[in-house]
Parts: sequence; C-alpha cells; structure tokens
Amino acid sequence: MALVVAVARTSSQEVYGSFAVLLAMVVFVVGLARACWGTLIAVRGSCDDGFDALEARSIFTAGLLFAAIGSVICAAAYGSVVTIELPPSFLALALLGPLVVAQDLLRFAAVSFQRAGDALWSDGLWLVILALPLSLDLLSARVAFSASTYILLWLGGCAAALIFLVVRLRPRIRMRGLGIWLRSRRVDVVRLILDGSLGGSVALLVSISTAKFLSLADVAALRGANMLIGPLAVLFSAIQLVLVPELSRRTMRQQRKISLWLLLSLGSVVIAWGTLLSLLPPSIGVEILGQSWGGARKIIPITSAEYVLWATAAVPIALLKARQMFGQVLLARVVYVVAAAVGLFVVVSLDAGLVAVAASLVVAVAVHTCIAWQSQIRGPRAQRGNRPQDSGSEGAGRGTELSASP
Repeated sequence: MALVVAVARTSSQEVYGSFAVLLAMVVFVVGLARACWGTLIAVRGSCDDGFDALEARSIFTAGLLFAAIGSVICAAAYGSVVTIELPPSFLALALLGPLVVAQDLLRFAAVSFQRAGDALWSDGLWLVILALPLSLDLLSARVAFSASTYILLWLGGCAAALIFLVVRLRPRIRMRGLGIWLRSRRVDVVRLILDGSLGGSVALLVSISTAKFLSLADVAALRGANMLIGPLAVLFSAIQLVLVPELSRRTMRQQRKISLWLLLSLGSVVIAWGTLLSLLPPSIGVEILGQSWGGARKIIPITSAEYVLWATAAVPIALLKARQMFGQVLLARVVYVVAAAVGLFVVVSLDAGLVAVAASLVVAVAVHTCIAWQSQIRGPRAQRGNRPQDSGSEGAGRGTELSASP
C-alpha cells in the first residue's frame, strides 16, 4: 500500500496507470505462488505428520523456481501491453518477483511452525524501510522522492525482510529429488495453481482490458480506489495466513464458533472503513492519490461493497482450505472468473465506462461468495454421510484431498 501511495503522489495518471498494470502482473505471480506453495506450507506444517524438513525445502524450492519463470513472462507481457517509455526501476520490479515470493513463503513457514513473531518482525522491517521516506515526503516540502526511488526502496525493504527470515528460519534449497516430489504432489499442485491463477486473473484481466479499451487514467482510478481499501486487503491476507493452520487444529464445532465471530468482525470493519473513505475530504484524497483521486472517488462506494462481499467469502474459503477441500475452493474461483469475464465483456462491448467496470466486479464477487458458502455448508454434511459414525467423527473435518506423503 505504501508503494502505491508513493507512486500515485509522484506520477501522472498515465504513468501511475502503467504502474498499476505492472503491479497487477507482479501481484498475480506472487499471489499464484502464495496460493499454491504457501498453502502447502501452511497445511502440511500444521496438521500433517508427513511434513518434515525435506518436504519444506521442496515446497520452498519449487516456489522460487515458479516465481522466476513467472517474473520473466511478466516482464515480457508488460512490454507488449504498455507502450509509453518508463524508467528501468519498473522493469526491475517485474523481474525481482522471486525476491518477494521467497519472503512471502518464509512468512507462511514462520506462522505454520508457531513462529508468527518472526513473520511480524519481517513485515515490520519492510514497512519501516519504505514508510520512513514516504513520511518525510508527506510532512516536509523540502523532501521529494521520485517514483523510481520508491520502487527501489520497496525492493530493498523486501530484501532486508527476506534476509531476516533466512537468518531466523535457515531454509535450504532442495534440487535433488525435486521432480519426484512434484510428481507425488501433482494433484494438489495443479488444483492450487488453478485456484490461484483463476482468482488472481480477474485483477490482471481488468487492468489489461481497461488499459487497452478505456484508458490508463481509468486503470489509475481503479488501482487508487483499491489502494484506499488496501488495509482491508492486508487484513484478509493475514486472516488467511493465520486462520488456515489454526482451523486445521480445531474440531468442526470450534471452527463454526471461530467463523461466526470472524464473519461479524470482518463485516463490521469493512463497512466502517468504507463509510470513512466516502466521507474523506477532497484535499486529503488528492494528497494521497494525486491526480487519480477524481476518478477513484467516483467508485469508492462500489469498491467498498465489493470488499464487504470479500469479507463474507473469506470465512468459508478458509474453512474449505483448512479441511483440505481444495476442489470446492477451485469451483468457487472458476465461477468467479467466469462471472467477472462475462461482466467485463459486456461493459467493454457497451463502452459503459469506469463505474460499470467496478459494478461488474461486485456482481462477480457476490456469485463467488454464494458458491463458497454453499460448498462450505454442504462439505461437512457430505463427509459425515460418507463416513462411519464414531466418537472421532466431529474432529475429522479435515478433508482427504491431499495425496499421501511419499
């Protein structure tokens, strides 16, 4: 979020829009690695006796290799979508995806191994390295950093956060036997990658389509509105990071209690934050988003409604992952992508504009939320109907979709 604010304040709408397209690509690669390899670390580390140091190294290595390939593709695709001349730091951001993925996977490992404090310290270090210069820029008229400087500071903060986790966790790379391990996990890996690619592809598709068929200024407005909701996106990410391994240790009855409390809490927070943003004075909005504030302000209420629905969907998705019911998670994602793609096609065909793009995303998330809740409610019932009744049936809410350890 701090990086998006920094670039928005120091760039024109066209440059910020092109940065938003690049950011969507980078987030897609990182999100894909998180959805697959991060989930495997979280689930295996918390509830599988077969998870050992050897498998942890395999997951970490596969994630890095995946990120390296994705970053090269990301840089090539970015050059074909955005034609305006941009500074070299933008290309550096596209190519250094493995750096971000490595830090992200080690965060998952730290939480899964009951060392959440290390993950928190790592994220805090990264935030401070970027937030201090940004604070100086905001508070002092004598200090003015460029967008390229902020991008390099962000990458430097990521490197420092990664070094901290490497020192604390001492991960190792495993190349020998990696292919055999991947073949033994191919079903889980394919399902998780499909889930992550489907979920992240919507933001990427919206950014690219808006840049091609509308304008970079509209991309900037969409990115700006989502950035203002950014603290909630970070909250949802943290919830998934902590909740999946925690729910994996609980019985179904405990899972239901935790889910109800979390659903009410997240919904209240999103509504309160969206109301606050709607009442934000224009002077503060311009100070945060620069030239992009005018467009972003029009769609803030719509984007807030979208995040209310995401908050409602976060609970069933976490429950499905904790029970290792990855097929149902994938189904919800497929429906979401189809709904978003159809809505975006209609908007582009009608040349309906920025507000219609934001509204089409709300409809897609609503469909996704309904499917997620339906799968979560039906899943435990189906499991109970297919298992013999015994005293341990209530605690057996963890599905059996992950393949056995080699």
